[in-house]
Amino acid sequence: MQKASDLLLDIRNRVADLGELNSKTDERMKTLEGRMAEVETAAQSRPDVNLPGTGTDDPGKFSFARAVRAIATNNWADAGYEKEVFEQARRTPGGEQRAASLANDATLGFLVPNTIVDEVIPLLRSKMILDQLGVTMLDGLSGSPIEIPRETGAGTGYWVGENAAITAADQTTDMVRLRPHKAGSLTKLSNTLIRTGGARVESFVRNSMMETLARTVQTAFFQGIGAAGQPLGVVNQVGVSTAALGVVTVAALQQLLEEIEASNADTGPMAWAFHPRGMASIRQLSATMAAGGTAPLLTNGDPSKGDAGTLLGWPWYVSTDIPRNSGASTSDGFVGNWAESMLGSWGAMEIAATTEAGDAFAQDQTWVRVIQEVDVALRHAAAIGVGTALAD
Repeated sequence: MQKASDLLLDIRNRVADLGELNSKTDERMKTLEGRMAEVETAAQSRPDVNLPGTGTDDPGKFSFARAVRAIATNNWADAGYEKEVFEQARRTPGGEQRAASLANDATLGFLVPNTIVDEVIPLLRSKMILDQLGVTMLDGLSGSPIEIPRETGAGTGYWVGENAAITAADQTTDMVRLRPHKAGSLTKLSNTLIRTGGARVESFVRNSMMETLARTVQTAFFQGIGAAGQPLGVVNQVGVSTAALGVVTVAALQQLLEEIEASNADTGPMAWAFHPRGMASIRQLSATMAAGGTAPLLTNGDPSKGDAGTLLGWPWYVSTDIPRNSGASTSDGFVGNWAESMLGSWGAMEIAATTEAGDAFAQDQTWVRVIQEVDVALRHAAAIGVGTALAD
């Protein structure tokens, strides 16, 4: 049997161990409390701009609804975070004020800085097929014109005899130039919607403006006339490869590819682009071939997975912004190495809002305008093929 003295010593040792454990626990709790206090202090130092009714739980997420309301009313009390973003973007990395063109204008306008464009641009491009085609996007340009040197003629090699002179043949160059062309979208919003719409306003404002501007830019990319403020679209560029499609045949489609290959312009992945009605004719041709025992002309992808179908081995896309002559029931089709095409955009996307323009005041509306300056250019025009007069 254990002696009473030994038992008492054992109890004392266990009590001492328990006291040491409690001491360590107290230290850890104090450390945790200190960290929690730091987090709470940091959270309290951040501006609380969570506007009730906006559906935006994160005060650090830029809100179009709050920004539009603040711009229109010139009251930033409930848009502290948006104001902070604007003011920060108007300063250079060194803390200096940017150029005067980036400041507020006198008509309640506000130029949205590049940090906000980064959030908006994907919404614009997601409504277009230009990214899917692989068009080269030149964002954040400044100055005009933008000039890119291009080699247009190479030297010539000769066979020469012994002691004979080699004929000189110099290279030639020119410039690809991009100049800003202004695309704009104007949306009229009910102030009741802005005041009470909550999260719905975010989606409505974005989609209303971006859908319109996206279609404007994409249409001009393909078929801009180079006048009336428009850039010169691909179909009107000098030097593009062309072939008449008419009542579509496999031979006509192959000829369009051949024109690009014969120009040595098939230097990268290519893709097709058609108006939906023109694509319907190609689908019919493919179905007819399959019914006759011939391998189908095209494959259909799975849009839910982002997979594109293929036509003669290259992916195809459709858009109603592809040029179409509804009177003649014909449209243009395109194929090419789209990395050789460029869509340039200048600076930031400008957003302005007012409650006083036109009859906005009388109708209790806020008019929101977005402007983006863009241009279209081809590094090598022969890399893009235009198939004309594709019959529906």
